[in-house]
Amino acid sequence: MEQKVNPYVIALTVMISTFMVLMDTSIVSGALPYIAGSLSVTPDDVAWKLTVIYCGFAIIYWTER
Repeated sequence: MEQKVNPYVIALTVMISTFMVLMDTSIVSGALPYIAGSLSVTPDDVAWKLTVIYCGFAIIYWTER
C-alpha cells in the first residue's frame, strides 16, 4: 500500500523551518555586539564562529535526507 504525501504539509514544514532560521539569524545578528562584549572577543570573531555553526547546521540538514 502506498502512502500519499500531502504537498501542503511539506510546504508548511519548509515554510516554518525557513522562518525559524531567518528569525534566529536576525536575533543573533542584532545581539552580536553584546555576545562579543560578554565573551571579551571582537564582533568579527563571533561572526566567524556563528557562520561556522550555521554551515554545520546546513551540512547536518542535507546529510540527514
